[in-house]
Amino acid sequence: MKNRELLRFVQDYQVHLIDPARLSEEELAKFSTSLREVMGYIKYSKDKKKLSEFLKENPRMLIEANAARVIKAVTNTPLDIPEDAEVVDMCKAVEDMMNESKTKGAVEVLVGLVKDGVLSIREAASRAHMTESAFEEEVKKLS
Repeated sequence: MKNRELLRFVQDYQVHLIDPARLSEEELAKFSTSLREVMGYIKYSKDKKKLSEFLKENPRMLIEANAARVIKAVTNTPLDIPEDAEVVDMCKAVEDMMNESKTKGAVEVLVGLVKDGVLSIREAASRAHMTESAFEEEVKKLS
C-alpha cells in the first residue's frame, strides 16, 4: 500500500470460502441452519434431476425468506418471494415456478398459432383458459 497511514485502519481478517459444488453429502449435513439448504440448492442448481432429488429428500425446505432470497440471487432462480414473507416453502416455490414456465410456454405456442392464422384468438384463449382480452395482452407482449 502506498499510504502507510491507511494500514492502521485495515483489519486483517482470515476469510473462509466455501464452494458449494465441492461439498459432499456428509459435509452438507454438518450445517445445522438454513445454510444447509442454501448450499445444497446452489450445489445442485445446474442439474435439474439432482436438484429435484435434493428438494424431495430434504424435509427442511421450509426456509427463512432471506435464505430463499440468497438462493434466488445466487442461482438466478425466478422465485416469487413476497416482501412480507417470513418463510418460504422451496418445494412449492420451485413447483409453482415450473408450472408457470409450462403455462408460459403453452401460451407462446398458442400465440404463434394465432399469428400463423391457424387458431382464432377466441379458440387460443379458450385453450389457454384465459379471457380473450387477457390472451390479447399476451399476444401484444410477445409481438
